[in-house]
Amino acid sequence: MKKAATSVVLACANLVLFGLGYLDDNCISLYRHLPQAISILPLVVAFVVIPLLFLATLGFAIRDLFRSGLSWHAIVAIVLCVPIGIVYSRPW
Repeated sequence: MKKAATSVVLACANLVLFGLGYLDDNCISLYRHLPQAISILPLVVAFVVIPLLFLATLGFAIRDLFRSGLSWHAIVAIVLCVPIGIVYSRPW
């Protein structure tokens, strides 16, 4: 059994964080029980962690495109990054 490429793992982690942020804003509040000092955590994840993880995913995907046998992993990682790229590229 082959191992998944780093870019695919990062893309999945990015989608999970993005999905949790979507659920927190629209459906349920996941951070309601946190103290006030820690309530900045969703903002840090949304504006620091997800964009950095997105850039790291794209970097690893570009690297994997040029490796033999990992090009499909890179294509999957790029496809998984498309929704996040669309949301973060919109003007506020």
